[in-house]
Amino acid sequence: MLSNKIYSAEQLQTKFKECDRDYYSIEGYQAILDYFDEFEDDVELDVIGICCDFNEESKEYIMSQYDIEESEFDRYMNDNTWMVETEPDTYLYMGF
Repeated sequence: MLSNKIYSAEQLQTKFKECDRDYYSIEGYQAILDYFDEFEDDVELDVIGICCDFNEESKEYIMSQYDIEESEFDRYMNDNTWMVETEPDTYLYMGF
């Protein structure tokens, strides 16, 4: 769990807005919260660090940036990073 007692995607989004870094969809914030909930200990909220580590972009954009064929997308991403679909054809993933 992220420290500062953040329990919802909306609370997390508020923290990002306070830092002028509202970069994710509400589904993206929920995925970030779920990711950190996997840790047993509280994790200090580092908005800048999260923005450096996590990207939320369309499948088309990701494929163009990493020169990935659509048929190889899932395999390539799963082999190289952590990712979750946040909206149809939009993914939150850790930069690599």
